[in-house]
Amino acid sequence: MCYDKTGDKMVDEFDREQKYKLYRSLYEVIHPTISKKNISNYRIVLDEKLVPIHIFYPKKISVINSVVIYIHGISSITDTKKGYSNICKRIALKMNSLVIGIEYNSKTNTSAKNIIDECFNIVNYIYKNIEKYGIGKDKIILMGDSIGACIIECINNKDKKFKINNEVLFYPVLDLNKKTDDSVFKVLVNKINKYLKNKDEFISLDEIDIKNHPKTLIFTADKDPYKEDGEYLNKKLKETKTISSHINYEFMTHGFLNIEEDGFNDQVIKEINKFIKKGEKDGKEKN
Repeated sequence: MCYDKTGDKMVDEFDREQKYKLYRSLYEVIHPTISKKNISNYRIVLDEKLVPIHIFYPKKISVINSVVIYIHGISSITDTKKGYSNICKRIALKMNSLVIGIEYNSKTNTSAKNIIDECFNIVNYIYKNIEKYGIGKDKIILMGDSIGACIIECINNKDKKFKINNEVLFYPVLDLNKKTDDSVFKVLVNKINKYLKNKDEFISLDEIDIKNHPKTLIFTADKDPYKEDGEYLNKKLKETKTISSHINYEFMTHGFLNIEEDGFNDQVIKEINKFIKKGEKDGKEKN
């Protein structure tokens, strides 16, 4: 519990929920003293704010191949009750990565600008400090699904002093003025339009900074009205000779990461690993 200047108690929403542990430094996040579980909940201090994050650990914490910063979509839009935990757990285990999920608290933090700034500040903080803990800046990967992918593109367009090498976008929502006459698609489009009350605070599809874009892997679904967004971004990136790859899944819809049976997510992660390793190989050959 904290106090204001008058000495009166101030309500700490994190204490009320009792959902998060005491805040930690980045060192303690990356090198936990005790890690019997694969998931931990922390808060880190940024600009005098406590920002909640979920940490998903690989089996071997001593050897981390990469640090994935995951920016999730909205569960009411992607129709998932479990949020993004399942895919992050699989990524941590299958890629031997430390996965940092930013919990930007979309229920109360309704300002798009605040959400984008919060996510930007975490990425910037990790980028500036990561080498202190024996992990190269080139090992940071940005990932996001649905509106989370849109937030990533907003981060890319901000005036920044960091360069992320790789990003992975799942069924990205980039055309914020999407319209459709299809009755099935209309449900999803209406959900997204309802959430995006302040569309002007988000970046538009045509404003994406293509020239300074990271190497990008884009996953889309054939039965998703936002499939065209991923296709368009992939095309524009290839026109500027930015490394980009696009994988489209037939008979799939927006939110397909929620599929848990038959090892589908493991196949998705195999494609991510293949893309990252190819980029590393191509980089070594150029040098």
